[in-house]
Amino acid sequence: MKLQNSLTTKEENYYNMSRKAIRIAGEDLVEEKSYSFAKQEDGTFKRITKTQSRNIKNNSIKEKAETISEESYKIVTDDDYAYTMSYQDYDGEEVSVRFKKIDTK
Repeated sequence: MKLQNSLTTKEENYYNMSRKAIRIAGEDLVEEKSYSFAKQEDGTFKRITKTQSRNIKNNSIKEKAETISEESYKIVTDDDYAYTMSYQDYDGEEVSVRFKKIDTK
């Protein structure tokens, strides 16, 4: 009686590779940036940039810097915008918010 292996050739190669993988000693860091907008008292928005360093071996995060832009932005509905942010609302539908830079001259 011949027993069949439940793994396909592709899966076998995957498991064989993972056992032979060599990892680098120490931290394996990746720099990540995230962007958000904060509403100001005058109704305009400022762009906030957060820079983080992630160790992909243990998924730990170290925050490096947070910068707030000097430019002011407003929410627009037309196609003339600089940044767009998308999110899912409570119904699960995707919603986009568009920001346009305000000229202060």
